Amino acid sequence: YPLCALAVSDERPVSTQSTWAAMANENWAASSHRGKIESRVGEAHSLLEELAAEGQSFDLVFLDVDKPGYKALYEKLLQHNLLRVGGLLVVTLA
Repeated sequence: YPLCALAVSDERPVSTQSTWAAMANENWAASSHRGKIESRVGEAHSLLEELAAEGQSFDLVFLDVDKPGYKALYEKLLQHNLLRVGGLLVVTLA
């Protein structure tokens, strides 16, 4: 199963997220699973729309955004069937 790692934020600039994504990519490059990982950086709503248009869906979604943004992204996940039935949604409030 492919893993799509999304670096998204409603409050931090994409350039900041790009730095974290680059760091993650360096670590993934050393993994035997590197061919299964795709990293995308951008605004959360746009990335979810893009994934939905591609017909993507996932068994696990980790959602880490500003607190006011959770509900809209959760609804978008469900609306576009991005989280598979029986899938796990992990949310952080840090």
